[in-house]
Amino acid sequence: MTYRLKNDIIILLFLNIFFMFILNFNKKIIILFVALLLFVAGPITVKAEDIPPYYDLYAKDIELVPAKPYTNQPCKLIVKIKNNGTKALLSSTGLSTYVYNFENFQLTKLSYDPISYDNMLYADDYIDYIFEGKFTSAGEHVLNFKIDTVDELDEAKIGDEGYTVSLEDNNEVEKTVTIYSPEEIDLKTNSIELDKDYPLVNEDIEFTVKVKNTGKVSITDNVMLQTSNVEYISEVLAYKNLTYDDYPTIDDPLDPGEEFIYTYTGSYNSVGDKSFVFNVDKNNYLAESDETNNSTSTEFRIFLNEEEAYSLDIISHEIIKISSTSLKINWETSKESYGIIYYDKYDYDSYLSKTKEELSGFSAEHSKIFSDLEAGQIYYINLGGRINEVTTIDEDTIDAPLPATDEAVITSGPSVSIGGYTAKISWSTDLLSQSALFYKKLDADNYTKIFSDDFILDHALQFSNLTDGNYNYYVISTTTPGTAVTSVVLSFNYNSQTAPPSGPETEVQDEETTQTTPESVSSSQKTIVNTNLYNSLKGKIVLTVEANGEAYYINPLYKTWHYLGRPDDAFSVMREQGIGITNANLEKIAIGLGNLSGADSDSDGLTDMFEDAIGTDYIAPDTDGDGFNDKAELESGYNPKGAGSLSTDINFTNSHLGKIFLQIEGNGEAWYVNPNDAKRYFLGRPADAFNVMRFLGLGISNDNFSKL
Repeated sequence: MTYRLKNDIIILLFLNIFFMFILNFNKKIIILFVALLLFVAGPITVKAEDIPPYYDLYAKDIELVPAKPYTNQPCKLIVKIKNNGTKALLSSTGLSTYVYNFENFQLTKLSYDPISYDNMLYADDYIDYIFEGKFTSAGEHVLNFKIDTVDELDEAKIGDEGYTVSLEDNNEVEKTVTIYSPEEIDLKTNSIELDKDYPLVNEDIEFTVKVKNTGKVSITDNVMLQTSNVEYISEVLAYKNLTYDDYPTIDDPLDPGEEFIYTYTGSYNSVGDKSFVFNVDKNNYLAESDETNNSTSTEFRIFLNEEEAYSLDIISHEIIKISSTSLKINWETSKESYGIIYYDKYDYDSYLSKTKEELSGFSAEHSKIFSDLEAGQIYYINLGGRINEVTTIDEDTIDAPLPATDEAVITSGPSVSIGGYTAKISWSTDLLSQSALFYKKLDADNYTKIFSDDFILDHALQFSNLTDGNYNYYVISTTTPGTAVTSVVLSFNYNSQTAPPSGPETEVQDEETTQTTPESVSSSQKTIVNTNLYNSLKGKIVLTVEANGEAYYINPLYKTWHYLGRPDDAFSVMREQGIGITNANLEKIAIGLGNLSGADSDSDGLTDMFEDAIGTDYIAPDTDGDGFNDKAELESGYNPKGAGSLSTDINFTNSHLGKIFLQIEGNGEAWYVNPNDAKRYFLGRPADAFNVMRFLGLGISNDNFSKL
């Protein structure tokens, strides 16, 4: 063994003096010197590699096998003893003396492999003490085991400071286990599956039956699952073979949640509807918590040949008009198949003369969108599907007339229904379109807008917190080509005393107001009738340069313009026209600067309100601490909140030019996407909205403005 002392030179010096003491001084002085020597030298430190081999037995665990037994079920308790030392054991010294206390456990057998020179227990290896028996009662039971109870084995080692350390404190293990009642056994026939969707006569079929342990206990008794205790019932099945999983055992039980699988093989020599019934534990070997789930069945049909097997029917179909040149066709088949559609603008005697489209998805529900069709034309359609090489087409032709223009029509409604303090407005259109509802109390100055960007035919939007009085409302639906249809202004009266409670809604009779269209609601909003001018200006802000420079916002979703007036008016109008957007989508659009006003606490050229909206620090000019101030990074296209450039998406931006977005994940901050430079501009305060109006406005002549 090697020892390391604090100071070798001091020790040698004291050793020389020590011998002088022995020769010349008395015993007390010698003792005093030795104590002083130990104090100066300090503790002895032993290197890890110099610690001599040692013994240490570690009682690590008691395993219960199976994991969830019930009373009187044969089971095992396996005590895991680890050689936690560094020295191999060559005999059973320390291993042959032990005590145990297993509550309510009736032992029938104990076994373990004796340790000898021929069967040594090396460091980190285990010896298992296997107690076989059963528990005689249900509930929680404490298990305790202690090894080397008479300290036959010297379990100690030299510690880091050179002192002997006892290793006797890990010889005992204790564990609490739960034993269940046999009434908590339950087997369920979970499913029966055929290996073929459309089996043919005299064709081999495999029936896979899955029996699931749905109880709380582990199953080790194979009697419940033996073939003599299960049965199948299926008339005229020519049985050929049965395979099944290995029966459960104590060491490989069927635990709760696991499945046992039987596979039957056979065939039928006649066509028609058949059934296959399976029953587990038919002899009721054990009482189960649920005796009603042991049996299940499946029904299927045997076909004469593939042509009969793979033919199908059209269950339903739907023709949806998207625009004057596009259709969406949905249909459902009686079987999963590859959808097939024949179409043409001429109704030929045979559908085979029409254009054929086959869909790639294998499903019972099919959908196809056709674009670039001829406006105002009737298209003639035949629907069907294909399974393998068998194709079925419905010979009944469907007529699909297209409108001559993209102008949508409100085909029903709008109507209002009341439930509690909520009003729901419903209407339908002939073309797929988005939904917008405008409503206000009769004495209010401005309308509130609710918007849905889903393209649908049947629309419904609602608003809550109704108070007594009269309400005006109107709706606008915008199609995918961008055309919009606006309803007349309608009104209804709300009376909290007579309103039905929350729940089923009651329809309320609408009254048409003296205003015939929404354009007469306010002089600040007008409907645009010139489609060509609208398409060239939509989303832009125009200034009447030949008049007094009044500013107007051309809504890109509805054919309306909105007078922006004073800063407060501009701010109100531009926020009212906003559409909700997530931060992730908003960040796909580049940021435009130059219209900001307000406090700038960190003097970085960005206002505090603007920095709150984009998530930078308004009291630190360089949010990410990279040496460049936030405004400089934005102007250069870099991320002021971290490394790298800003990630924008020009395709996404181009699809939203002219829109006003509201940050739904923030505080509803508003942004305007300028069509001229494809950047978004902040509308934080009235002054910001007014600056956007003046900064980004496009001049328009009185003549063109009057044509709108």
